[in-house]
Amino acid sequence: MTRTMITATAVVGLLVLGTGTVQADLLYSVADSQVLAGVNATKNTTPDPVGSGTSTTMRIGTRDTSGNGTDPYTAKAYLKFDLSSVPSQGVASATLTLMGGTSGHLVRLVAVTGTDNSWTETGITWNTAPGNLTAGTAGSSGNFDSTKTVVIGAVNSASNTVTYDVAAFVNWALALNASFDSRFAAQNDFITFALSAPSTAGAYNNAGTWYSHEWSTGSQRPQIAYVANPTPEPATMAFLAIGGIGVAAGRLIRRRRSVR
Repeated sequence: MTRTMITATAVVGLLVLGTGTVQADLLYSVADSQVLAGVNATKNTTPDPVGSGTSTTMRIGTRDTSGNGTDPYTAKAYLKFDLSSVPSQGVASATLTLMGGTSGHLVRLVAVTGTDNSWTETGITWNTAPGNLTAGTAGSSGNFDSTKTVVIGAVNSASNTVTYDVAAFVNWALALNASFDSRFAAQNDFITFALSAPSTAGAYNNAGTWYSHEWSTGSQRPQIAYVANPTPEPATMAFLAIGGIGVAAGRLIRRRRSVR
């Protein structure tokens, strides 16, 4: 985990605490892989030149030329992040960024809502990928199981980059993890995302190859930049408590005067 700096203003009620520098932390994916439909649905390592699992890149999209057996391919990418270092009070913002790829293509991100994040990048396949609809065929848009996934959004890639607001899902996962038995904490510290390039009316949408967490340039690997919700300092809590006492006292005085 690394940190970058952003400027923000902290506000509590009507009290402006001031403008300062807030730490934005970076989480990099701890596992990622592509999965392919069709003749490679049961395979982890495929004949595709990009490969999967421990490759430095991942394909997302559909292609109408033969590249895998006799079928065009449908490829999705799966990403796993470790939330164990994220404060339990949640995040004020969180943005997932994926780099590489091809600009000008629609790329959809879904969050996998199941609690089984035990998949590995060298073991995952199209048929075993969490939340994936295995009935998808090569050349199709490749949908997801709506009972196990939530669509975060679909954006057109620009400058070989796609970004998504994932704060709501991160906060949901943190709250969910806090409610689970501690025996399962190690597994529940992780969250999974999947990406696809939807196609319509039979058209193909080849969004290209995207950098995985094995990519040589660390700053270009899949990442989530987040700002944690602030933890009130003791002095701030005392100030708020005093303010609350003052408000209560004012109400009590007004009530007594009205009785008279």
